[in-house]
Amino acid sequence: MDLTYYPNIAAKANELGGVKKTLFNKKLLEEAERSWRQFSSEDIARIEQEAPSAVKVLTSFITPTAILNMNRNEHALRAIPVRDIIWIYGNVTTTRVNFIPTTKMHEVKVLTRSGETYLLGQVTTAAFTRKNPCGDAIGQIRELLTPYRKGIIYGWSEEAAEFIRSRFQEAVQMVDEKSAE
Repeated sequence: MDLTYYPNIAAKANELGGVKKTLFNKKLLEEAERSWRQFSSEDIARIEQEAPSAVKVLTSFITPTAILNMNRNEHALRAIPVRDIIWIYGNVTTTRVNFIPTTKMHEVKVLTRSGETYLLGQVTTAAFTRKNPCGDAIGQIRELLTPYRKGIIYGWSEEAAEFIRSRFQEAVQMVDEKSAE
């Protein structure tokens, strides 16, 4: 998408590092372009209006219509429609050296109705920290999106993971029904 016609969205992209068209990220730019085609011109105009007040969470900006996402070193701005979000959860990976934990990588991920998973951002902490960047980010996203889509499943649990894994279409329908209330 040509951001020259959308200065507010372009400003948010620049805050995340800017869109760069190079030979190395051609595939990423195509994926980002495809993500923008999910929106009508009215939706894009709405995102343009919402962009100045968008809240930054990790490497994403949250608006009522979309999540504007650009992961580290990708330099391609994706848009994830809020209407398609099913599950937002955290993932923590511990790095060990000789069985001793050294660091933890906290990631916040989004699952959409098409089954695609997007990384909203990641934070690396010391192995024994009590900080919970995933929980903090998910709580902040919940506050921002609940007024617009009430049915989204937040947080990771074995039950939620099994439900979504085994009965995905039923989970999508459940989220849609709760959001319509």
